Amino acid sequence: MFPTRTVPPHFMHGNMLLSIIHARLRNNCSDLKRDLFLNHLSDHDICSHCKIPETSDHYFFYCPIYSNERLQLFRDNRSLHPLNCNILLFGNSSFSYLENITIVNAVHTYIKNVN
Repeated sequence: MFPTRTVPPHFMHGNMLLSIIHARLRNNCSDLKRDLFLNHLSDHDICSHCKIPETSDHYFFYCPIYSNERLQLFRDNRSLHPLNCNILLFGNSSFSYLENITIVNAVHTYIKNVN
């Protein structure tokens, strides 16, 4: 009745709390303003620093308050460029397991460092 889906093994890698936050970003139920707004938990979706919608893409690639952490994220994944939000959130099925783990570790470090 319901199709079964295989969860990629890299989704279950790393620190549990960081993995939960990563999964919440993946599923649009994080504490980012856009997710809170879309889930009717906030009146707006605007980043308090940039005055534009605070999306996952904004969080990972554009918000200036995370520029140092972003540089580290890019350095940690330099062999996998070009990066995009989809790769950071889901990995890439054409990448090896170790390449996906590299992405997961870098994203978890980013999440931890930006708090």
